[in-house]
Amino acid sequence: LTYYYRIYTVDKAFNYSSAVTVNRLLCPSITATFTGATTICSGLSTNLSVAVTGGTSPYTLTLDNGGGNATSATPVTKAISPTTMTSYTATVVDANSCPATVSGNTQTVNVNPTPTASVLANGTGATTICNGSPANLKVTITGGTSPYALVITSAGAKSGYTSGSDITDSPMSTTMYSLTSVTDANGCVSTGLSGTPTITVDQPPTTSVAGSNQTLSSSSFTMAANAPTVGTGAWTLFSHNSTTTPMITDPSSPTTTVTGISSSKMATLRWTISNGTCTASTSDAVLTNSTVLSAELTSLKAKPQNTQNLITWQTATEKNTHYFDVERSANGLSNWQTVGTVKAAGYSQTVKDYQFTDDAPLSISYYRLRSVDMDGTETKSNVVSVSQGKNAKLTVYPTLVSNKLTVNTDNDDVQTYIITDLLGRYIQTGQFKTQTELNMGTLTTGIYLLKVGTETAKFLKQ
Repeated sequence: LTYYYRIYTVDKAFNYSSAVTVNRLLCPSITATFTGATTICSGLSTNLSVAVTGGTSPYTLTLDNGGGNATSATPVTKAISPTTMTSYTATVVDANSCPATVSGNTQTVNVNPTPTASVLANGTGATTICNGSPANLKVTITGGTSPYALVITSAGAKSGYTSGSDITDSPMSTTMYSLTSVTDANGCVSTGLSGTPTITVDQPPTTSVAGSNQTLSSSSFTMAANAPTVGTGAWTLFSHNSTTTPMITDPSSPTTTVTGISSSKMATLRWTISNGTCTASTSDAVLTNSTVLSAELTSLKAKPQNTQNLITWQTATEKNTHYFDVERSANGLSNWQTVGTVKAAGYSQTVKDYQFTDDAPLSISYYRLRSVDMDGTETKSNVVSVSQGKNAKLTVYPTLVSNKLTVNTDNDDVQTYIITDLLGRYIQTGQFKTQTELNMGTLTTGIYLLKVGTETAKFLKQ
């Protein structure tokens, strides 16, 4: 309702001046109901609104605490995006600036934090398993309210999840995982997701076939194992009763040559095919030298004497022995040369001692005996080594090895290494210069000796 007033000015003679009109507005009763208290997730928005009765539309809603204002017909709505819990007070006026009486004048909006999450495999960014074995994914979640609902690519949806607990998966092939979403108990969805762990899957190795057992009148045998299509193969000397330790020429070759099996003795060779984390496949072949023993060699030694090398050996018995050739090599594997010949006893049932002096030895010399019988049959002994001058310093690490073993010397020459077990059974041989890294993954748990020249180092395979 609007009232109009006219005001006159009168002088002493009662003369009237011109009139001035004054309007007066009387505001009607206006009421407003303020609503919108709620709980939201951080980063989201919500609406506060007032429903207005009376007055003249449009109405203006003004919020404190940075809420801003909005003008419209009833109801008047204002979107807000608080980052923390905030209480708002509303002021409402109509189109004529007439104020409303507001009920529910304070509305509080609570803000729940959103979770952040990272996924790992077996506690790391990657892991490797054998096909058919399980692996664990682990999601670390901060913020939000437990329990959580997850969606992981390649692993699917998981509900009722607690941060840090294991999620077991058994992929058939190499798989990369990532988090698609994480929702907490309040329905807040994570906006900070990280981690793309990969589970690498090794396939089981080819089944090992070592080949048939062999019986030959010879100290040398050619193996006939299967070539793996999955994984890698390696020969090891599993057991033997040979007077000298048999030698495997190339442990990685399915058709390697095995030498040094004494007459009337035998050796068991194991062919192991392994592939990564999968259980290795093994099989054995027994090699028997059916040659009747002519000279039973009980020892072969070599040591330096000034600028010469003294080679000594001993036999327990001899039958039809003709002579012994002393052979020398620079690497213990090939290029054997006869440096001397010693006549044998021929026939003996007692211990016989022999010796030979090498007047022109190498810096590191490897020696073996070639025992020749009256009928021309020959047998080769095990290999011994001796160094002239200062021995090269030999170090291996780690001494507790699970896979890779590093071998170092201070000798710049090409050198031969030999690995045996504590019983002297041959395991592996090869050549290197100054430093090499050897794969010990196929060895069984135990203590082993690594020999280079006259130096020996011990290590434990775990």
